[in-house]
Amino acid sequence: MLRSIRNILLVFLFILAFYLLKILSSLLLPLVFAMLVVIMYQPLMLFLRKYKFPTAVIVPIIATMTILIILFIVNIFIGTIGNFASQSNFLASQFIKKVESIILQIEVLTNHRLNLDNITEYLLGFFNSGSITRAVSSLAAGLGNFGRSFFMFSLYFVILLSSMTNYEEYIRYVVKDNKQLIKEIQGLQRSVSTYMTIKIIVSASTGFIAGMVCMLFGLKFALIFGFLTFLLNFIPSIGSIIATIPPVLMAIIQFDTFHRAIAVLLILFFIQMTIGNFLEPKIMGDRLLLNTVTVIFGLVFWGIIWGIPGMLLSVPLMVILKLIFGYSDSLSVLARIMGSHRKTS
Repeated sequence: MLRSIRNILLVFLFILAFYLLKILSSLLLPLVFAMLVVIMYQPLMLFLRKYKFPTAVIVPIIATMTILIILFIVNIFIGTIGNFASQSNFLASQFIKKVESIILQIEVLTNHRLNLDNITEYLLGFFNSGSITRAVSSLAAGLGNFGRSFFMFSLYFVILLSSMTNYEEYIRYVVKDNKQLIKEIQGLQRSVSTYMTIKIIVSASTGFIAGMVCMLFGLKFALIFGFLTFLLNFIPSIGSIIATIPPVLMAIIQFDTFHRAIAVLLILFFIQMTIGNFLEPKIMGDRLLLNTVTVIFGLVFWGIIWGIPGMLLSVPLMVILKLIFGYSDSLSVLARIMGSHRKTS
């Protein structure tokens, strides 16, 4: 009887937690981003404190540098999006011409007449003035939301960065037998920091290489394609696939023949497969790897709760959960269930 009541309460607790995570997303998402960035900076903070750099100097420098880098990247992204929007009508007309050319070739090969007018009209529906206006309005609303989220992120980031330097003293004050707890927290921090650092470096490298490939082929908006590749590589499984679509579409629009578009597709696909399936697992190590079921579950779960930002954060959050479970004897079996059996040596 007591066990049944406990199980029912756990179900209600899970539903309540799910509900709170969803309705408080505007407050929790910037907090999670800030926590991950602060944890990533912990090795640097410890290194500087080891050489007696004062916290009053370290925190403002790191906080200012981080915020300025984010604003610089966002400014480039907004400028490129604006340039893209100004050329949207021309790109739409070029795209429709390419589609018409493809349809005509299919008709010749199959000797079957396709309804070209209906297809063209359907495609034009995506690029008419109303659609462009709605897209610009959505972008403006998104920038407004980003402004509020960025303010909350900056506030959380500065507070956490300042307080995390003294967390060991706080634990010693609160908990009497604190040595093991501090050791476990330090191990968790190192693991999360390692994962975040590797993931950012690998994603940035992938984005840089993809951007350089686009530049070498002479694609317009090569910078934005590289940046999108960097961001989308944080989304497991589908992110790398989605990242190849925009540059390939641009290659189809921009080039007279399809050979160069196919070359762009094959090269970008090869880059994603090589880095994602061979290089990244080798660097990560077994302790930070998740199995496919866990990755898909995390993608769906956090995507339902927080949308695209949740999908971007799904793997880091699931890695953190796996590491936390691994430090608990009673929950270590969950860590093994979530983990990957793939060997990296």
